[in-house]
This record gives sequence, structure tokens and C-alpha cells, in this order.
Amino acid sequence: MVIDLSKIRPASVAPRPIDPIEIFQSCKVSDPSINDLWLAQGDALREYHRCRRDSDITIALNTGAGKTLVGLLIAQSLVNEFSRQVVYACASIQLIEQTQEKATGYGLDVTTYHSGQFSDDGYRSSTKPCLTTYQALFNGKTIFRRDDIGAVIFDDAHTADQILREQFTLSIDREQLKSVYNELYSEFANYHTEIGRDISYKEMFNGVSNQVFWIPPNVVYSKIHRVKRILMEATLSERVETMFAWQHLHDSIDRCCVLISSRSITLTPPFVPVRTLPYFSADVRRVYLSATLDARDSFARTFGCVPTNSTLYKGW
Repeated sequence: MVIDLSKIRPASVAPRPIDPIEIFQSCKVSDPSINDLWLAQGDALREYHRCRRDSDITIALNTGAGKTLVGLLIAQSLVNEFSRQVVYACASIQLIEQTQEKATGYGLDVTTYHSGQFSDDGYRSSTKPCLTTYQALFNGKTIFRRDDIGAVIFDDAHTADQILREQFTLSIDREQLKSVYNELYSEFANYHTEIGRDISYKEMFNGVSNQVFWIPPNVVYSKIHRVKRILMEATLSERVETMFAWQHLHDSIDRCCVLISSRSITLTPPFVPVRTLPYFSADVRRVYLSATLDARDSFARTFGCVPTNSTLYKGW
């Protein structure tokens, strides 16, 4: 008996839904407080779906209006659309755990990543969004940098400014890196003598005052070779407390703001250069969730853009 193998076809697989409302309707919700989408949630999801091809979309929902469900549905929608990796950034590990618990109640599957561990392989196989922290996503040695990320959901985007700034800020602690601190302090002593602030500068060093001294960019630039030498010889890339920020800044020290206090010397860029990261490339979609986004300029300082979409957030 001859079997014609050409007639054997694999079972067809139904395409995964990309409409977030359709995804919600297919979920097996176990949370007794969820009967259906609230009006504001439904409106936000419909508007998102209409504008989903925009690179940057902001969704502002008041506290208690169900922002988490909206974000999780959009995250799964993007996973289904791209079959690429999707990250959902939270402000803390505690919020990862809370969001994961809510996802379970909504009938949505998620992967989590924190403390150096993935909860399962759903993110790696591009079948589930990954809940992680802003710190894990933006630190200088992030494991996510090399991934094929198709979209990022920024939860509580209005709280991200300080978190992102910290990832790009190098702090030379006086107690932990005493010799490095002293060398850098000495590099700028002559400048303060020239401008007549040498006594105040010494008082700060001796702990007599709590002043913080800002070093002008032209002064930093005039001493950049010595500053770089001091920092390179300090092997900052081998210290846990400095290695992540150093990875971001080591080629950009000449463009950093330098602040000197009696406790530390801080180097940080005037604007956080998030646009140098792959998550902000043209082929990645970004969704910003917030309870309040009142200031257009503040958002631009944090994320390096202002979303062109104005339908979901009427204030812009």
C-alpha cells in the first residue's frame, strides 16, 4: 500500500487575536471583582487599537480606573501581533508581584524577571510578556539589551524620571572610594581659587558646610583627560556600586554634569540619553501608562520624546 504523504498537512492554527478587547473576552477571569471592562478601560483599549501602529502611545487613566488590566491586555496584544519579546516595566519588585497577581486573576499569563531570574521561558519563546523593573531594563549591563524586543510597556511612567536618572548617574562615594574622591576634588581646587571660592570649597571638603559645588562644563572639559585617567584607574567596572552606571557613561564623561559635596562626587548627563538604547529604536513600539502626565516637558526629559498620539491623553 502506497501512502501519499503530500496529502498530510499540519493542523491549521488559528491566528492569535491582537484586539485587546477580544483577548479580554477570551480570558478565564477568576478575580470576582472583574465582571466586564469598565467604560474608561474599554475606551482606552479601543483608542489604543485604532492607533496601535504609532511608535509612542500614552494612556492616562486615573488611579483606581483599572490601568493595570489595560496595560496587561495591550502587552499580550503586542506579543500576539509580533511574536517578538515584549517587556512590561514596573517601578519595583513589589509592583511586579502585585501585577503578576492581578494578571493571574484576569486569566493572563506572564513571565517575571527580577533578582536575576526568569519565572519561566514564556518571554524567551515570545509567548508571554515579561514583567520586570525599570532598573533591570535600564541598568548599564541589562540582559535585555541584546533581546529581540518588539515593544515595551512603561507602567507608572510618571514615576520613571528619577529611576532612569539613577541608572545613568555615577556616584563616587567618599568613604568607599576615598582616594578617587580626593583626586577629583583636588583637580577642581585651582578653579575655585580663581573664582574666589576656595575657602567655601575647603569648608565643604572639611564638612563645615553642606554646600554642593557644580563644576561648569568648560572646566570639566579642560581637565577631562586627567578626570578620565583617575576614573579608569579606579577600576569602576569591577565594583558593584559603580559598574552599571560606568557602563553607560565611560565614553561620555566629557558631557556629564559634575557635582561635588562632602560625601560624594556625582557625574550625570544633563539629559538622560535613553534614545541611545535599543528600546527606543524605530521598530519598537512603546506604550506609556500613567495616572498623571501633566507636563509635556517633564515627559520629554524622561523618555526623550513626546508621543504624537493625542487621542488617549487629552491634555496634549
